[in-house]
Formats: sequence, structure tokens, C-alpha cells
Amino acid sequence: MKKFVFMVALILATNTANVLASDNSVNETENVENYYIHVNEKSLSKSLGMSKDQMEICSDVIKEFENDMVFASSNAKGESRKAVTRNAIRKNMYYMKMFLDKEQYKKYVSILNTTLVNRGIDF
Repeated sequence: MKKFVFMVALILATNTANVLASDNSVNETENVENYYIHVNEKSLSKSLGMSKDQMEICSDVIKEFENDMVFASSNAKGESRKAVTRNAIRKNMYYMKMFLDKEQYKKYVSILNTTLVNRGIDF
């Protein structure tokens, strides 16, 4: 009888440990997937009221930002990921400020901030 109770307790403990381990890996995977950002350039240009020249420049800046965020997700963990993400965001905002006027830039910062918060990205 003691062996039976011990065996049941061991099985329950093992199953609990496996469930907890799998939950942590799923959360980390979801967190990494949040960093894969795709920006709909047409929608962004429409909401900001960009000219054709601005759209061309914006396209290049957005592609670089998307690549930087993929780099942040795949090559960094913890605090270093946060630093790489912060640098990617700052670089993106710096480049966008160069060719957007004040109103467009203010709206862009609001859109970017909302997107990052909704995805659960710490910066």
C-alpha cells in the first residue's frame, strides 16, 4: 500500500513539473513572436497623410526597424533584449523625425507606442 501511494505521488509531481515547464516555454515563445513586427505602409501613410516622397523614405525606415526587431527577438534575452529593442525604437524614431512634420511625427509616436504596448514589448 505504501508503494502504491508513493508511486501516485511521484506521478503527480512529475506531471505537475512537466506542465509548469511547458507553460514557461510557451510564454517565452509567444514573447519572441511579438517582436516580429510587420507594418502596413499604405495604412500608415494614409493615417499620417504622407506625400509620395515621404512614403518612399518611410518604407526604407520601416524595413530597417522590422529587421532590428527580429534581431532583438532572436539574438538577445532579458535585459540585453530590452536594450536592443530600446535602441531599435530610438533609431526608428530618430529617422522618422527627420522627414515627418511635427503633427505627423506626434501621431506616429502615438501609433508606435500603442502597437508596442499591445504586443507586450518592454522598452
